[in-house]
Amino acid sequence: MQKGWIGFHDNSPWAELFERVGFKGLIFNIGILGWRLIDFGRIGIWIVFIILMIRQRGRVFKDADTRLLFLIFIILLLILSVNMLWARNLLAHRYLLPVYISFSLLCAHILFTYKINEKLKIMLISFWLMALMTGNLWVYPEKTAQGWDSTLAHLPYYKIRKQAIDYLDRQEIDFNEVQSFFPNNSKIDYVDLNGDNRQFADFDNSGKYVIYSNVFNISDEDYDLIRKSYPVIKQFKRGLLYIYICKRK
Repeated sequence: MQKGWIGFHDNSPWAELFERVGFKGLIFNIGILGWRLIDFGRIGIWIVFIILMIRQRGRVFKDADTRLLFLIFIILLLILSVNMLWARNLLAHRYLLPVYISFSLLCAHILFTYKINEKLKIMLISFWLMALMTGNLWVYPEKTAQGWDSTLAHLPYYKIRKQAIDYLDRQEIDFNEVQSFFPNNSKIDYVDLNGDNRQFADFDNSGKYVIYSNVFNISDEDYDLIRKSYPVIKQFKRGLLYIYICKRK
């Protein structure tokens, strides 16, 4: 009330994320929400839940604790959805953590509370764990944004990032000539805690070099521009992640 805004304001660097979407945007966001709910192996939880529902034929909802857990899940899903679906880009995985946790508790409660064939229970638990663990290996193609802060798939990035910085130092490439993208545009010390206060400038197509990684979720326009105008001079790869050091033609 004192500052004249609640939640965000027009001068916020994140203001564009709060832009309202029309009917088509709403339908698109509903699809994105569905994707977020099954992403990174969480589809395994839904499959386990469906199998349990088929096996129990709805008898689980006769239990008061099950009904309560289901009600909590539905309330959280509805409240968070109402606060996300209207905006351009508020459907980050981390915002849905209450939904993930409440649904997991519901599914686990049914799995461990009701009389279920022991072999089937072991199979469902194993499938659930395998789906969640292998979900951290999901890496999408170029130009498909991914919630890197919600998956362990990003862990190799830090090692190859250090290799890329070491390469720049060995080649005596001035950081002032290198541009990059979020989150690689902050001071090195903020990530490595090594007292190095150098940082890369935000990409605006005016630098001599560009550091790009598939964990950056850049716009399609910037991606096409880099591919066209900045040939790769050095690359560092680990698993499905990579960092390219590119130099302007």
